Amino acid sequence: MTIQSWHSPVTKYALLSAICLAFTQQPAWATDNVATPAVAPVVEQAATAADTHFRQTVDEFFIRDAALNPLYAPAKEVNQYNARFGDYLSDDYLAAQKALEQQYLALVQKMDRKALNAENQLSYDAFIYARETAIKGFDFPSQYLPLTQEVNKVSDLAMQASGDLVFPFETVKDYEDFAARMSDFSHWADLAIERMKQGSAKGIAQPRPVVDATVELMRGLVSSKVKESKFYSPVQRFPKTISASDRVRLEKLYRKTVQTEVTPAIQRLVNYMSTQYKPREGLGWKDLPNGSAWYQYLSDAQTSTNLPVDTIAQRGEAEVERIYRQMNEAKEAAGFKGSLKDFMQDLSTNKKYQWTQRAKQMAAFKAIDQRLDDSIPKLFNHLPKTKLEIKPVPPEREEIDGAAWYSAGTADASKPGVFFVNTKPGLGLYTWEMESNYVHEARPGHHFQISLKQEQQNVPQFRKFAEINGFEEGWALYVESICQELALCQDPLQRFGQLNNEMLRAMRLVVETGLHTRNWSLDQAKKYMADHSALSKDYIDYEVVRYLANPGQALSYKVGQLSISDMRAQAKQKMGANFDVRSFHDQVISTGTLPLAVLEHKIHRWADASNPH
Repeated sequence: MTIQSWHSPVTKYALLSAICLAFTQQPAWATDNVATPAVAPVVEQAATAADTHFRQTVDEFFIRDAALNPLYAPAKEVNQYNARFGDYLSDDYLAAQKALEQQYLALVQKMDRKALNAENQLSYDAFIYARETAIKGFDFPSQYLPLTQEVNKVSDLAMQASGDLVFPFETVKDYEDFAARMSDFSHWADLAIERMKQGSAKGIAQPRPVVDATVELMRGLVSSKVKESKFYSPVQRFPKTISASDRVRLEKLYRKTVQTEVTPAIQRLVNYMSTQYKPREGLGWKDLPNGSAWYQYLSDAQTSTNLPVDTIAQRGEAEVERIYRQMNEAKEAAGFKGSLKDFMQDLSTNKKYQWTQRAKQMAAFKAIDQRLDDSIPKLFNHLPKTKLEIKPVPPEREEIDGAAWYSAGTADASKPGVFFVNTKPGLGLYTWEMESNYVHEARPGHHFQISLKQEQQNVPQFRKFAEINGFEEGWALYVESICQELALCQDPLQRFGQLNNEMLRAMRLVVETGLHTRNWSLDQAKKYMADHSALSKDYIDYEVVRYLANPGQALSYKVGQLSISDMRAQAKQKMGANFDVRSFHDQVISTGTLPLAVLEHKIHRWADASNPH
């Protein structure tokens, strides 16, 4: 979960495609008054025949779904389909995926939810929600928009080759499988071109800024020299277990595959998109056929809520006003004489706020972590078993990595999570934004949320590997919003850093919805962001095109944070003196990643069960 600071260099248009569950409508079970365990972790309960049947059914779905979507199966620890890239676009694939969703939705809906134990009831809720949303997605012809600079299966394949995405390069078979996967990719590339042709004829196409950004990304994946290609890199880092003769054979296989299949396929995509593709004239999703409903669906799916996009925009405007006012207050508290813009300019250009000594920067982060030792027990009952380490970004990655980011540990807690710090002068975080970024990425943000998800016992596979932006990024941003409760962000500068991060996420609600639903121009979007922040021109240029390319995704951060904050306020109002913030936090994160709509009903049931009245 790499979250780059707003001033950080951006690796332009390189973004991992989200492997996530999508959720939208309120299902029929939402109002069931079913007691939820009050504290985590969940105590193992004896499995009944109903529990066993439910688990077998949803685990069966998990494997069958991985078979249809093999590109991302390794990230879910499913490796029997590693020789395939996958289809994703054909009529046969779409029919098979929809039929699978409908079949297992019907199977689970026939089960008696009340016959399941509490943990499986929660899994039941999440599974139903996911399937209902996935099925609704087939109402919209996304197959005609197969790739952008933000959601791009070609770059995902390249990232698997480079080792930045999960693929097990450990055995000869692993290497052979990936070569076969690369060969299978060429079929997908031709199918993508055909779908884009069909979409253009129907008025379903990407706008020009997205096309240009996608072409730029794709060109960066083409290399005239095989040995410089990302797709050749697996055979440049063999494990010791691969024999010399196998290395020679595999190098030859990869050289041929890259030369004759992968590179030509990417070049065909580049040539088509740069010379023949007809972009749509309008920028917003509403300009597509049934575009308004489609955008609402994408918002629902990314946020895992059913908030109307107009409501999201209004809350965004209110948040921008609130945050801007508080940024002024932080400026005044810091004793700065001048305007807020002047203050922002000083913070981003004055070298006294930039780290010049690597060791001191590392020591400062470790000091923040130590301070949390006192405050975290006041806010959490249940902590992850997985330890956390703070390490500098490896020297060879300093120029391409963000300012700070988190890498998860293992599910068995044998390997720690790592908070990576870019210590190269000029590329790391400013001194005034360290505390809010640390709690977001490390403790108690992503480290707590991801570790507790992975450490769950007795839950179906689909829950262990669920990635839902609205929940995960919402939690991390919520943690930033309670930075002061953690005894951090009390210094005016650190407080400003927290507000600055929050402002970016709030502006997204206004700008993205403006582009997709209110006919905003690119210039209008860029001006709004420039007027309310100190973001650089390059960063703003990147952000607004990102919103065009992956609608709804940028909404998930702030919508998630606001949803969790609302849940806390409602639970506190309902429970009165019985409200315990530690138990609330346990309820939010100790049962893993959930759709926000499912989490909301879980919190309501917990609050009701804990209220003696």
